[in-house]
Amino acid sequence: MIIISCASEVNEKNISPEDHAFIESLGILLPEEEIELFESNGGWGGLKSAGAFITSQRIAYYWLEDGENEVYSAFFATDIDSIALTDLSTKLTYASYLTVYKHNDSSFKVYIDADSARVQAFYKKAMEHWEQLRFKNKANYTLNVGDTLNLYFDENTCCNYCLPNQDKLKHLSYFDTKVVVPPAKKECEGCSITVSKMFIATSPGIDTILFASLKPTEKYNKSVPTRIECVVRVK
Repeated sequence: MIIISCASEVNEKNISPEDHAFIESLGILLPEEEIELFESNGGWGGLKSAGAFITSQRIAYYWLEDGENEVYSAFFATDIDSIALTDLSTKLTYASYLTVYKHNDSSFKVYIDADSARVQAFYKKAMEHWEQLRFKNKANYTLNVGDTLNLYFDENTCCNYCLPNQDKLKHLSYFDTKVVVPPAKKECEGCSITVSKMFIATSPGIDTILFASLKPTEKYNKSVPTRIECVVRVK
């Protein structure tokens, strides 16, 4: 006797409210987040054994079996250093996966047991969100003491940024600036670069970080407009 399961495969098109609530219970999905892509390689256990998904804000993977839990999540805007694709869709006994490398030097794999087109769709969607969000500042941040915060902006020889209220920060400390996107050409006078200003949370409380844009040789005064304003709550 051959028994064929008639259950439809769960994907982003047919995730039920109960399925969504189950993933929320793992701590890697908020109620308001919409799952854009979803794949489960959980076998007979289905969605409640394993799942990989992407929302507009994060990429995540979980695997639950015999009391062992592997649950991973990374936000495109703040957590991810790079994403790599390993496409094993032509191998019958292996699942393809994305490797998500995080800023804290950790990494995790997002397994996608599907054909090559589906695997490529996951990779393309992840890269689109990451490219769009990775250097985008938010208006509000919540940190724990000891966490670091990167704020990004573009600058060139025509303008640069200063921190007019740096000496007024009580719960954050500025400690470094680094170039995260170099000029398009090695020798390009006037070309824009993307720069990260780096802060560390030192004590509980609320600080507001201001960035003002200055022209060459210009000194800051109260008439200089604020270009970036971020409110940071440290727990």
